[in-house]
Amino acid sequence: MTNGYDCTRQASEEEDAVDAKQQVLDAMRAAGKPVNASTLVQMTGLERVDVDKVMTALKKTGEIESPVRCMWQPKA
Repeated sequence: MTNGYDCTRQASEEEDAVDAKQQVLDAMRAAGKPVNASTLVQMTGLERVDVDKVMTALKKTGEIESPVRCMWQPKA
C-alpha cells in the first residue's frame, strides 16, 4: 500500500470486471436467443448492478446488439 492506495485491490477489481464480462457473454451465447438483464442475472448469479455495468460497457464497445427492444445478444 502506497499513499493509502492499494494497487492489489484495483487489480482484483479489474479482474472481477473481466470475469463478469466473460460470464455475461457466455450466458448470452448459451441462451441462443436475445436475453434481458434479468435473465442474465439468473443465468450468471451476478448482482443486477454488475450485469447492468457489464452490459453498458458491452454496448459502448459494440460487442452486443439489440434485435428486439430490451433484449440483447452478442454481435455476430
